[in-house]
Amino acid sequence: MRADLGDQAEQLLAASSTPEMMKAATSLRETALSIRRLLTRRQLDARGTAVRLGMRLLSQLNSDVARADNGLSSDVRPQASEHGRV
Repeated sequence: MRADLGDQAEQLLAASSTPEMMKAATSLRETALSIRRLLTRRQLDARGTAVRLGMRLLSQLNSDVARADNGLSSDVRPQASEHGRV
């Protein structure tokens, strides 16, 4: 893609007439827009991946906390209060 941009820039610089300049400029613009769309898509893909990873980590944390709570509740034994009630 970088070579395309270089070639298109060269065509724009070498253009000797207005129609050639317009054609080269249009081609360069289309390539720039394609690159922009590609980068935007990759950015969105990266965000989606980050969100999925975050959700997976939260789910794992929730499971770990639930297991820890279950372990603590089985370890807790009622203690007698001052009034003899449990």
